[in-house]
Amino acid sequence: MGRPPLSLPLTLLDGVHSAVNSILKMGAPSNVAAATPGYSGTVNSNGSLSLSIKTPQAAFSTLPPGFIYNSRAANDAIQFGSGMADVYNPTVTMLSSTSAQVITGQGSVRTYSDKNGSDVYAPPADINNSLVENSGGGWTEALPDGFQRVYDASGSLSRMQSAAGGRWTLTRSGDLLSSVKDPYGNRTTYTYDGSDNLRSVIDPAGQRTTFVIDGNSDMTGVTYPDGNRITMVYNSDHLLTAFINTGGDRVTHTYDFAGRVTSVTNPVGKITTYTYGVQNTVTDANGNVTTILFDGNSPVAQINPLGVRNTLVFDSDGRVQSQIDGNGNRSTLIYTTLNNRTSGVKAVINPLGDRSTLTYDANDRLQSLISPLGTRSTWLWDANGNRTAIIDADANRWTTTYNGAGQATGVIAPDGDRNTYVYDSNGRIVAAIGGSGSRATYVWDSQDNQSAFVTPLGDRTTYVRNTIGQVTAIISPLGQRTSTIYDSAGIAIASLNPLGNRATVVYDTAGRVSASIDGNGNRTTFGYDNTGRRVRVQNPLGSISTAIYNAAGRLVANVDSLLRRTTFGYDSAGRRVTVTDTAGNVSTTVYNAASQVTASVDPFGNRTSYTYDSNGRRIRMTSPLGDITTTVYDSVGRAVASINPLGDRSTTVYDSSNRPVAQIDPLGNRSTTVYGSSGRVIAQVNPLGKRTTNVYDAAGRQIAT
Repeated sequence: MGRPPLSLPLTLLDGVHSAVNSILKMGAPSNVAAATPGYSGTVNSNGSLSLSIKTPQAAFSTLPPGFIYNSRAANDAIQFGSGMADVYNPTVTMLSSTSAQVITGQGSVRTYSDKNGSDVYAPPADINNSLVENSGGGWTEALPDGFQRVYDASGSLSRMQSAAGGRWTLTRSGDLLSSVKDPYGNRTTYTYDGSDNLRSVIDPAGQRTTFVIDGNSDMTGVTYPDGNRITMVYNSDHLLTAFINTGGDRVTHTYDFAGRVTSVTNPVGKITTYTYGVQNTVTDANGNVTTILFDGNSPVAQINPLGVRNTLVFDSDGRVQSQIDGNGNRSTLIYTTLNNRTSGVKAVINPLGDRSTLTYDANDRLQSLISPLGTRSTWLWDANGNRTAIIDADANRWTTTYNGAGQATGVIAPDGDRNTYVYDSNGRIVAAIGGSGSRATYVWDSQDNQSAFVTPLGDRTTYVRNTIGQVTAIISPLGQRTSTIYDSAGIAIASLNPLGNRATVVYDTAGRVSASIDGNGNRTTFGYDNTGRRVRVQNPLGSISTAIYNAAGRLVANVDSLLRRTTFGYDSAGRRVTVTDTAGNVSTTVYNAASQVTASVDPFGNRTSYTYDSNGRRIRMTSPLGDITTTVYDSVGRAVASINPLGDRSTTVYDSSNRPVAQIDPLGNRSTTVYGSSGRVIAQVNPLGKRTTNVYDAAGRQIAT
C-alpha cells in the first residue's frame, strides 16, 4: 500500500514551533538532571518549574491520570497537594460577564476574554483551544482535533468527549473527584484521607498507586503498585526543593525571592544555574551561558554561548509572526481567525519567499494544503471529526474508515487495496487483516498488557511481564526465551539470550549508562562531561575514543583510539558546513537561506552544485566538470524522470498508490513491476518480456521466485 502526500507546509511550521518552544523552555541547554530516571522537570522562561509525577500506565484506561507540579501555583493547595494539577481536574472561573479563566490539567492559567454574542470567547494569543459558555450553564473547551472538555456551572470538569462521541464521565463526592469512567466502561477510582487529601488512585485492573500529602498540603511521596517509591521535599513556600527517584537518586532545586528556579543540581552534583532580569540566562555545568531576551513578558530572542542570536517577531495579537535564525534568514507565519475565534496558520513563507497555503473548512479543520507551485492536497472529514480521506493533486484518494469510538477500522489505498483493523470491547486492537486476507492477532492479559502476537501462519510470540507490566521475557514461536532483568527501581540492567548468555548494563547515579558488558564478559565503558554528554568510550581492548563539543553543545571533533582527529565546523544557524578528516582534508557544504544544500566541495576543490524548485525538491545537479543531471517531478511530487548530462531520459511510471510500476530507460526499454494485495511485488517483467514471479506465504514472506 502506498502513502498519501506529505504536508510540505507543515515541515517548516514545525521548525518555527521548535524554535519558539526552545525559547519558552529557557532556550536549552536542558538542565543537567534530564537523564535522571523518573525526573521530568523543565524550567520555563518565567522561572517556573514544571514536573510530571510519573504514574504507571493504567490498565484499560485510554487516558490515565497525570499529575503535574507547577511551582507558579505553589501557594494554591488542593486535594492533590500545593501546586499540583491533574488531567481530570481542570477548572473554569468566570472573571466577568465577558471573560473567564481556565486552569488546565497541567496547572497553567489561560484567560479568555471578549465573549461575543454567540457566547464564544477570544482565546489568548498562543492558545488553540476554544472556549464557549453553554446556554444551560457551564462551559465547553474544544481542542483543535475536536476533543472536548465540558465543565458544569461551578467550573468543575464534568466530562470529556472525543470527536467521535466517546465519553469520559467524572463522578464527584462534594468537591472531590471520586471516579472516572472511560468510553469502554472502565473505571479509575480516587480515594482520600480524613482531611480530603488524595490517598490513592486505583486503575480498572485494581492496581493501586498511593500518595502522601503531608500536614503542609505538599505531595511528599508516591508509592507504586510494585512497592517502589518516589519522594519530594519542599520549602516553607511549597516550592519543590528535592526530587528523589525510586533508586534514591536526588535532584535538587533552589529558588530566588520571587519563587523562580535559580539552580538544578543532578545526582552527581553537576549544576545548571538560572538568572532573571531584563534578560534571563542559563549557565550549564561547563559554564557556558545561554541568554534569553524579553520584550515585556514575551521572550523574543535567544543568544547561544557562541553569541549567535535566534529571534522571534510577534504580531499585534501576540502571535509568533517570524523566526529569524543566526544567519538572518526569516521564516514567516500568516494567520487567519477561525470560526471558533482561535488562530489558524493560513500561510507559511520560507526564507526564499516560497509560500505554502493552508485552508480550513467551516468546522475549523484543515481542508487543503497548497504548495508554492500551486499543487493542492485536500483533506476530508466526517461529522465526528475523523479524517476520512486525503486527495492528492492527481485526484488519488486515500480513505480511512472508523468505528463509533473513532478508531481506524480500514485504510484504503487509491487502487482499492484495504487493510482492516479489529478492536475488542475495551478498544484494544485484536486483529490486523491485510489486503490478501492474512490475519495477524494480538492477545491481551487481564492487566491490559499485550501477552502474545500471532502471525497469519499461526506462529506465536509470547510476552511475560512482571506485576507492573514490564516485559521480563519474550518467547519466540520456536520456544526460545529472551529474558530482561530489572533493578529495584524498575530499570533494565541485564538480558539473557536463549543460550543463557548474559549482557549487563551499568548506570551511574545520574541515570546514564556507564558500562555495558556483553555475553562474553567484554566491558565497554562510557564517560560524560559536566552537562551529561557522552565524551569518552573505552572498548573491551582498552582503546579510547573521544568526542569534543563546543559551548553551544555541537559536536566539533571525534578523536579515535589512535588519536586521529575528525573535526566539524558549523555556521551561525548551527548547520554543519565543514568536515576535516584525520589527514587534514576539508570537505565543505554550502546552504541557501532555506537550509537546502546548494553545493558540496570535496578536499580537492571539486564543487558539485544543486538547484531546487519552489517546493524544495532538488531538480538539478551540476558536477565539478559542469555536467548537469536533471530531475523532473509530477504534480504530486514524485520523481518521474531523470535526464543525464547527455540528454538521455529515464522515466518512472507510478500507479495511483504512488508505487513505481515501470522504469523506461533512454532507449525505450521498459521494466515493469506488478503488485498484489498489501503492496507486495508479485512479478517483475524485464524489457525482453521475461517475467519473474514471487510467491508469498500467509505471513507475507517471500518463499519462492
